[in-house]
Amino acid sequence: MDVLLGGDELLFFVPDVPAAKRWYGDLLGVYPYVDHGGYCAFRVALTRFGYVR
Repeated sequence: MDVLLGGDELLFFVPDVPAAKRWYGDLLGVYPYVDHGGYCAFRVALTRFGYVR
């Protein structure tokens, strides 16, 4: 898994965005605030976690 740091977002490249969305949603206890097929993002405190295919 590759991670890019930029500003206030951690961007993770994952092979299956829907599976990552479910797993991280359960882990963080929040729903994604952006959800567009090949990309979703969660906001936790002041950090965004983005998952992209």
